[in-house]
Amino acid sequence: MMKRKYLGDVVCWNSVVLGGTFDRLHPGHESLLIVAASVASQLHIGVTSDSFVRQRRKELHHLIQPYEMRVTRLRAYLESLGVKANIFPLHHVGEDVEIAARLEVDAIVVTEETLNGAFRINKRRIELGKPPYPIVFAPRILTSRGAIISSTALRKQTIKESDV
Repeated sequence: MMKRKYLGDVVCWNSVVLGGTFDRLHPGHESLLIVAASVASQLHIGVTSDSFVRQRRKELHHLIQPYEMRVTRLRAYLESLGVKANIFPLHHVGEDVEIAARLEVDAIVVTEETLNGAFRINKRRIELGKPPYPIVFAPRILTSRGAIISSTALRKQTIKESDV
C-alpha cells in the first residue's frame, strides 16, 4: 500500500465509488476526496465529461472547465495525498447510475448534494439483485460567512470579478 500523507493508514473498505464534475477543485471537493481516501484504499471516481455537463445544463455550465483540465487537477490532488484512484468519464445522464450500480466496490461516498444520486444507485443495485452500498457522508465545507463552498458559487464569483 502506498504511504499516504496526513491521512493515516486506517482503511475500512477495499474500494469506494464517488463522482462529480470536480469543476474548480475546491475545499469541498478536497473534503469529499479525503473522506473517501480515509475509508478505502482504492477510489473509483466518475467525472462528468463535457457532453454530460452540456446535457445536465448546470448553472453557468458554459464556464465549467474542460474535462481534461478537471481530471488533470483531480489526479494531481490525489497524487499529492498518495491516493490510488481509477478515474473514468461519465458521458451521458443516467450512465453515472448504471456504472456505479454495476461496479464491485464496497461503499459509496457522497455529500448532501449528491445523496439522491446514491439513492438512485442503490435502487438500481437492488433491481440488479445486488445489495445496496453503505453510504459514507463527507461534510459540507463552509466559507467564513457560512455559505457552502461550491463550484457554482465560484463560477458566479468569476463573473462578478470579470465585471469589475
